[in-house]
Amino acid sequence: MKKTSAFTLIELLVVVAIIAILAALLFPNITAMMQRGRAIECANNLRTVGSDMRHYLNEHSGTFVSLTDPTPWPESLQTYTKEWKHFRSPFDRQSAARPKNFDTPPLPISYGLNEKLFDTISAKWNVSESNLILAAPALDLGSSGGEVKFQASAFSDQNVKIVAPGGNGTPQDRGLGTHLNRQKINVLFCDGRVEELAWEKYADSTTPAGKSHWEPN
Repeated sequence: MKKTSAFTLIELLVVVAIIAILAALLFPNITAMMQRGRAIECANNLRTVGSDMRHYLNEHSGTFVSLTDPTPWPESLQTYTKEWKHFRSPFDRQSAARPKNFDTPPLPISYGLNEKLFDTISAKWNVSESNLILAAPALDLGSSGGEVKFQASAFSDQNVKIVAPGGNGTPQDRGLGTHLNRQKINVLFCDGRVEELAWEKYADSTTPAGKSHWEPN
């Protein structure tokens, strides 16, 4: 009679334990790679929005959207951007308040514009080695960690803005926040570069270098 071979219970448990250990070792790396991929996509979105802002300036006598303009800046730029997905950060998760919607305005917007850049002329945007913040995620200060929480009120039919900490504006307008898992934020500067800044550097408005982020000169 031919003998059949089979795993013993102990052997099966050993295999399961090895798989569990390997999964535990690989999971943090996979999570980190996914976070990095989202950060790259977010940076590309900001570059696209920044390029569209340049086109807008070129076609409007070098003057940018007014804060009181009946057409908010996201909708003003939509003519150049074509695809609304560039206004939505991959860190901006879907929710009932912020549904996935790329077709019918008003649409959730992840990025806010530095309030100091409304109503400005192109000369303000062309300072060599400029550190002026052009656009950054419109974050909700109510988030205490876990996931980045975007403003439930940040939609394309509003002039979504950010102001420096300590400046005028409601708390949800301010470029300040803390996040347990993601300690950095993508920031687009007026000279077209995108940098990943730590929260404290992004939100700094007290040092000369920090002030230059928020104050056109």
